[in-house]
Amino acid sequence: MKLLISLILLYTSVSLAAKSRVGEWAAYNYEERTATSSAKGTLIKEIIEVKRMASPSGKMMNYLKVSEKLMPIGSNPTEVFKWEPESQYLKQWDLNFYLLKCKFIRKIGDIETLKTSAGKIVTCHVKDQNSWIGAVPFNHVLHIQDDENVFRRFELIKFSWKKK
Repeated sequence: MKLLISLILLYTSVSLAAKSRVGEWAAYNYEERTATSSAKGTLIKEIIEVKRMASPSGKMMNYLKVSEKLMPIGSNPTEVFKWEPESQYLKQWDLNFYLLKCKFIRKIGDIETLKTSAGKIVTCHVKDQNSWIGAVPFNHVLHIQDDENVFRRFELIKFSWKKK
């Protein structure tokens, strides 16, 4: 009984003291090819601000201001800032729960361990997609988009749940 009460209190205190996501970042090897161009380089994504705002439907929700720095080989770096719904990027706890569900619910995907520059990471290879989701900021360990017009590949090389 004491253990159960302790766990409930711990969970409640963790939930109430939810930490800011500012500073979460991930760096990816990036490759893109189209019929007329190709680029390789590094993409660094970082959460730089969290703000409660109205969605297009008028509902109040948290948005993340995300910096995306693209440093292509042989070209000038660029940086763009985007406000994205917080729900688009799961928190560390939610990602671990997603991986657990993936392990037991086959229709979600298959558990695979990927070896990347960031280390060996347990992922969920999402069914019918070229996406490998892991417990890392911005969710993706590996993502491949390959359609008629464009090929894009992002592979995680470094990440942190804290500021650099």
